[in-house]
Amino acid sequence: MTRKYRTILLGIVVMIKISIISSPYLKCVIMPQLMEKREMSFQSRTNSDIQNQLLWFSYKDGNIALNYHPILQDKIHNVMYLDKKGSSHEEPGKTLEFSSIMSGSFLVLADNLKLDINGDGNYENIFLCAKTDTNETQGKPNFSTKFKKSNIPIEIIVKNKTSIFVLVYGKPYTGPLSVKSRRGLNKEFSVKSGNISFIDVRDLREGIVVTCKDSQNCVLIGSYIQEKHTLFTLQHAKVMIPFFFIIISVAINVSLICIFRRKIKKVYSNFA
Repeated sequence: MTRKYRTILLGIVVMIKISIISSPYLKCVIMPQLMEKREMSFQSRTNSDIQNQLLWFSYKDGNIALNYHPILQDKIHNVMYLDKKGSSHEEPGKTLEFSSIMSGSFLVLADNLKLDINGDGNYENIFLCAKTDTNETQGKPNFSTKFKKSNIPIEIIVKNKTSIFVLVYGKPYTGPLSVKSRRGLNKEFSVKSGNISFIDVRDLREGIVVTCKDSQNCVLIGSYIQEKHTLFTLQHAKVMIPFFFIIISVAINVSLICIFRRKIKKVYSNFA
């Protein structure tokens, strides 16, 4: 084996070792830092891209926004979140301090309203719920994003990239419902045991609204959005700086080792 190929092989071995050593670092340091560096803002908005969407989450530059119609100004409940063990917590007020214990699932309810959402002149009882799952929740098949609370009127759980699960007051929903998305999806489903299949993952990442009725004929409106995979963002770059320093230092060390070996070999060849 020539010296050139030995050097390349040495570099490959070193990079493999770096990957193995850095895996716990990425899991235990980088991902928690991503969560801690997030911010959540509360925005009053009179319009939405989806019909009847009065309370919903959105994303911009890695940060989360809770959007609400002005009629909900004093009706929004505390933000709920799941920790990494699957337990739910509430954060009082309209501010949320992110921490490394958060799994990345957030949910907000609002007081019920009486609105004429169909334009037929009849006012109906409306119950709202907004939920989002960040990137930190994805790729974890053994972790459930279910909030396990019976007072949540409607909750949407993503089972995989093409199906969702709808709960009404903590139980699987059976009956008719509609699903609308920001991308233009507008479809009626007849649901059994809460399962809805053939939902495009792009609809989930742009935002959907599920509307149905409970046994009391109240209208339940649940909005859901799943964060898009955005690896090359300023937020990721900032928390990856220590890892980049590790890569650079290892590259420098490998280069110095190669130079040192050449010098040693040259010295020995002079004595030969």
